[in-house]
Amino acid sequence: MTILSKQRIKRIIARIITCFSSNQVLPAILNYHSIHPFHKSSIRPENFLNQMEYIASNFRVVTINELLKIHSSAIHQHNKVAVITFDDGYEDNYLYAFPALKKLGLTATVFLTTGFINGEVDIANKYQLYNGLKPLT
Repeated sequence: MTILSKQRIKRIIARIITCFSSNQVLPAILNYHSIHPFHKSSIRPENFLNQMEYIASNFRVVTINELLKIHSSAIHQHNKVAVITFDDGYEDNYLYAFPALKKLGLTATVFLTTGFINGEVDIANKYQLYNGLKPLT
């Protein structure tokens, strides 16, 4: 997915939030980058699991497409709805976040930075905050 596509989806999500009527519960959209046991800029896997356990017990987790369908339907949404997303596509999303999501039966969307994945852009070296993190393969 290109950066422009990623930005468009984020704009659509922002519009959805502002368009929900006042008698509806606004969706929670959680955005993560890195889930890693040692990296200084990452959320620890055990903390991520705790967060996901809370989300699983208090929200109905849906995909972005499901959120769009909820928004476009005439049915008012009274349940707490959450969308889980990851930016860039770090390897630790698969190594540490995916097992927690799978354990709890939760879905998530990964917004891949294709240049990072195919080696054209090295986000981990370009931005010191992400130094040492590897891309998904």
